Amino acid sequence: KLDEFWARSSSSGGATVVLAASGEDGFAVAHAGDSAAYACFADSSGRAKARRLTQDHGLDNENERKRLDALGVKIVRARGKLRVGGELLVTRALGGARHKAFGVVATPEIMRRRWKRDEMGLILTSDGTTDALRADDA
Repeated sequence: KLDEFWARSSSSGGATVVLAASGEDGFAVAHAGDSAAYACFADSSGRAKARRLTQDHGLDNENERKRLDALGVKIVRARGKLRVGGELLVTRALGGARHKAFGVVATPEIMRRRWKRDEMGLILTSDGTTDALRADDA
C-alpha cells in the first residue's frame, strides 16, 4: 500500500526498507533494497558480534540478476558501477514509480526463524550502510 501511495504522489524518489518483529522464540525480518538486518551474538570470549541475516537486492545478488534477465531489463555500467536501467544500484525499493519499468519492485524478501542460542537481539541498518560497514561494525 505504501508503494502504491508513493507511486501516486508527485515524488520521483524511492527508498529501501528493513523491518523486524521479534518475540521470545523467534523473529521475522522483511527487507527490500540495501537496508540490512543483523543478529547480535556473543563470541566465545563474550565480545559482541553480528551475523548478517539479509542479502542486498542489487545486481550482485544472483537471484535478483536472474529475475531482471528474465524480464529483459537493461543493465548498464554507469559511474563505475552496474546499474538497473543505467541509474539504480538496487533492484527492490519503495516508490520510484519511473523505475518500475526497469523491473524494480517493492516486494520485500521475508525470513522467519527461531533465535539461535547465542543470539541477543537484532540490528537494522538503513540503505547503503553495508557498503561501508562490516557485520561486526554494525
